[in-house]
Amino acid sequence: MSRIVILTLEARPYPGGIATYVHDVARAMVEQGHDVALWVFGNYGEVPEAPGGMSVKLLTRGHFSVRRLPWMTIVALREALRTQFDYWIAADFASITILGLLPVRGQKIGVLHGTEIRGALFSLFNRLRLYRPLARMDRVVANSHFTRDLALKHHPYLSEEKTIAAPLGVHAQWFVQPPDNACKSILAQLGIERGRKIVVSVGRIEERKGIEFGIGAVQLVPARWRSKLTYLIVGRVVDPAYEQSLAQKIEAGDADVRLIGPVSEEVLQALYASAFLMLHCSVPQPVSVEGFGLVLVEAAANGLPIVASDTDAISEVVRDGVTGILTPPGDSSAMSQAIVQLLDGDMPYADMKVEAVTHARCFTWKKHVVQMLGK
Repeated sequence: MSRIVILTLEARPYPGGIATYVHDVARAMVEQGHDVALWVFGNYGEVPEAPGGMSVKLLTRGHFSVRRLPWMTIVALREALRTQFDYWIAADFASITILGLLPVRGQKIGVLHGTEIRGALFSLFNRLRLYRPLARMDRVVANSHFTRDLALKHHPYLSEEKTIAAPLGVHAQWFVQPPDNACKSILAQLGIERGRKIVVSVGRIEERKGIEFGIGAVQLVPARWRSKLTYLIVGRVVDPAYEQSLAQKIEAGDADVRLIGPVSEEVLQALYASAFLMLHCSVPQPVSVEGFGLVLVEAAANGLPIVASDTDAISEVVRDGVTGILTPPGDSSAMSQAIVQLLDGDMPYADMKVEAVTHARCFTWKKHVVQMLGK
């Protein structure tokens, strides 16, 4: 058993991707018998939860800003001088910046999710060359091979040996099909008639998710199928102006497309179980990165084939022609054709459902933790 501390800007109940990652990886560590503590900086005003089997400390309060980094580092240093851990894990770019300055015993591990690699803070450090936080890590853990390669390209001082790819995992709960009556109840609450072919997209409502191309793809489906489709877009709004543009695009078409906002895991799993396919429409961005695609693995665990744009690391999660279909980014026509192929039976839909579950079983949090800790 090892003593591990995870430094993070986010923890549940904050609804961010880092918060979800920290919760899942910490839970896996506890299940493997490790003693885990969370040190949380601010949590954007939310009181962090204390998951079973681990301790939580809220080191600072309020929202993060770069100007607060010196104070956050001082607070973390005070705590670090009072205790010892075998592993110090920084779950985000700010925590990596802080951890690099702490004079601690034990291994320092920085986790990269993708976007921070070309982000403003690490780019500034690269230009100044006075302090490179990633160089202070004993191990840098990327969430995919794409993210690892991107890190080595933009931070060439990193050691290839110490920079590893450790794909994320999916918990066993996502492989359990919810009861039919629960699915029927949720669809009834959403006003969806029985027999509809449900297409679902899951992710934050922001430009890099390319949701307008998914809407366009559904609107291009021939009327013989379009009249039977319901497209549900699930996720927290990050960019209200972008959400408004999506609403206008929906209004201009005649397809049944709905922005339903964030939902609980129970509702999401019921939607996966009821859906015909998942649509993932992300597009390349100058800074932001699709570093992995965890929701795609969770959907696959439910036996859901995926039509996705071939962006960044997505091909590591979706096997083209096996668990889904990959299309060029930003191409609504190609996405629409892929949807129709599955609806018409031109692609082996039943086989894809089976292969999706099989492929999803390759991604486990236990494996991620073992690769991260090097043991």
